[in-house]
Amino acid sequence: MHITPNGFARKTTRRWWTIVLFLLTVLVPKVGQGQVRQTSRADRDTLPAAVARRALQAYSRNDVPAYYANFDSVFVHESLGDTTKRFSGTASQVYGSLPEDFAKNKIRTELKQQIVNGPFVVLLYDFIRNGKRSPHLDIFEVRHGKIVHEWEP
Repeated sequence: MHITPNGFARKTTRRWWTIVLFLLTVLVPKVGQGQVRQTSRADRDTLPAAVARRALQAYSRNDVPAYYANFDSVFVHESLGDTTKRFSGTASQVYGSLPEDFAKNKIRTELKQQIVNGPFVVLLYDFIRNGKRSPHLDIFEVRHGKIVHEWEP
């Protein structure tokens, strides 16, 4: 690089770096914000109440992958009052017939009440299958942002 007596090359280089730094400080944070917005705060919330509610909302939307995403890799599902109906496994193993059930029936839920005590969440909701409404209760144990145990009456 040839430097003239008035320092023209030095001023040009300095301006170029100033423009580059300005663009980096303005554009890079915008790109990062776009990536953060892809997952909302609600999706990252690991509080037991939020996890149980998110699972019920996914069930109501008939969104099987989103429903399964709320469960630990291995969890326990059991029916209260009947110890023979205790299953342990992945969500797809325990709820294997769920996709077919959603395909055959119009299923949704309406949350009525939620009670939280530490890692335990009780959801009282209306289960609506093909227009027929019935009250339903689920008890979840949530650890580290995932459902590890579910009890149904």
